[in-house]
Amino acid sequence: MSILSIFGCSDGRNVLETTYNNEKVILSSVERKGFSTNSITYSVKLGSRKKVPLNYETVDLYDRPYSNDIFADAQHYFFSDTPAYKNAIDFERKISPTMLYLSPGKYSREDFEAYADFFKNKWPDIVAEINKEWTYLDKLIIGIAYGNREDFTRYFMGQHDNMPYYFDISVDGQVLFHRGTPQDNTGFESSGLANKVQMPGKKILFRDTSVFTPGKLRDFKDKQGKSMEDYFSIELANGK
Repeated sequence: MSILSIFGCSDGRNVLETTYNNEKVILSSVERKGFSTNSITYSVKLGSRKKVPLNYETVDLYDRPYSNDIFADAQHYFFSDTPAYKNAIDFERKISPTMLYLSPGKYSREDFEAYADFFKNKWPDIVAEINKEWTYLDKLIIGIAYGNREDFTRYFMGQHDNMPYYFDISVDGQVLFHRGTPQDNTGFESSGLANKVQMPGKKILFRDTSVFTPGKLRDFKDKQGKSMEDYFSIELANGK
């Protein structure tokens, strides 16, 4: 294993080269300069396969899945025991557990299996090597799913203030309320719901009913015509 570079990633640079199962492994980084801060994203390439980026399309933002059965209909693997799911967003968490998503439109099933084996058995050693002195790789990959991350997000569409609105509930448990449609939204707004699914029990918790009530929430449906109540337990914060 050899680390080629960690610092000074301007356009794109290989930061580590190693091998796994007689195949070359390359970890690359790209730095994107922002107005006030710069961000660095990584990608991994195993042999001659298409590289896997570690970015907003392939990893979760804040947490591990609120429930493993989200992936019941998709090929997936969980690697090991992981930090517990948290019922509130922990902005102080230095290492965030996440699933990794490989799109069937970009990766063959054979490639998926090869990367699943790699991330289970070799990736932890790479992370340990890179993070010896500083946390560069801050995502703990706890498993891998053969699908797009959006495939596992639940959407519930409806009307609010005589305009189209929708809720989305992501794999890491975030509950967000948007004006528009999933294809065209204008950011998220307050809905009175807790900002994450509450576990155990897959609870959608009302902290404030001035915007929504459980009855009004039922009017928001997914593509199958089901409401949140068909998937989650809807409760008020005071238990009533």
